[in-house]
Amino acid sequence: AIVLTVGMFVDDLKYFRDPRFSVSAVTISLGFFAMFGLFFLLTQYLQFVKGYSPLVAGFATVPSALTMLIVTPRSPQLVARFGARKVVTTGMLLVATAFLIYSQLSPDAPYLAVAAALVVGAVGMGMSMAPASTAIVSSLPLSKAGVASAVNDVTREVGGALGIAVLGTILTSRFTSSMDDRLPASVPDQVRVGARTSINAAIVIADKL
Repeated sequence: AIVLTVGMFVDDLKYFRDPRFSVSAVTISLGFFAMFGLFFLLTQYLQFVKGYSPLVAGFATVPSALTMLIVTPRSPQLVARFGARKVVTTGMLLVATAFLIYSQLSPDAPYLAVAAALVVGAVGMGMSMAPASTAIVSSLPLSKAGVASAVNDVTREVGGALGIAVLGTILTSRFTSSMDDRLPASVPDQVRVGARTSINAAIVIADKL
């Protein structure tokens, strides 16, 4: 049974030689890497930097969901007119553009700038994810529909998990080093350790100090 299972797995790996399958899988992974990582960071920005409550921060991300609801059903029409490659490429470029906008946000940036980045990124995700999923499914024979469906799901889960892990690690590293540089030497070690624990803890300690 083990030999049979390994043999089936190795046999399925050959489908990654097809660019439609492999490139689409990478595209979906990158898209969900960006989306999950973004929302992990953005909710902290909205709450701890902009001062929004958790409820208001949630409502502040609604433009992204509404945009995807509008754009995603129309992606097949775009594919029929321009081709899947151009649509997916444009979509991923829009996602990158959204991150470029986010990188320019400052503590006093207006919410409209955040909303604009949310809309741009959602347009990109709505344009690219459906055609990429279709390419994965259509590139495999009908007898391997289960494999295509599984890969389609795994790419989303792995991409999302890595997005939170990688971007969260970068944020934690930058935050911790920033605390080390900014805390006065007179701050007790116990307070210093607490301030390095999380952004929220640092804000609470700063208010008390």
